[in-house]
Amino acid sequence: MQQQYENWPLAILIAIDQLGNALAGGHPDATISARVGYFSANAKRFLQYWKALESVINFAFFPIDGEKHCYNAWQKDRDERFQHGNDLARIFLGIIIFVVCPIIAILLLVFVIFIPSWRKIELDESIGSGSIDFQNAPLHQLRSTNRSLTASLLTATLIGIHGVDK
Repeated sequence: MQQQYENWPLAILIAIDQLGNALAGGHPDATISARVGYFSANAKRFLQYWKALESVINFAFFPIDGEKHCYNAWQKDRDERFQHGNDLARIFLGIIIFVVCPIIAILLLVFVIFIPSWRKIELDESIGSGSIDFQNAPLHQLRSTNRSLTASLLTATLIGIHGVDK
């Protein structure tokens, strides 16, 4: 009986996520992250809109899920139906994401500081084995570093574990 309630808090959070998606014109059984991941990969209209939302969500969930949170959510919900929603619904979805994701990002950073087991990725692995000398690197090399490196460094700096040996 105890095992039945073990994931209860996560189930509540997913239900709230699905409610937010439904209120924003999406299918009621899909999460916001899965919807955004699907349309970031498949949208013929509003592709930049979906990519922007994906970046915000991926950044918020980076400490626990890595750089492809939305893609991974879509892959878990591949059998779901995804709906664009009308213009008003997409505006509401954007507001939900831009208001809630910064709060989620802060909370997740705090949680991975105090509960390191929540971190599903090793930051040293996501940064990669190569290193960049940021003080002496040419500007074009710094510009060419990808977003995941930037997000990894930011997260590592914020939670104070950059440079910790495994």
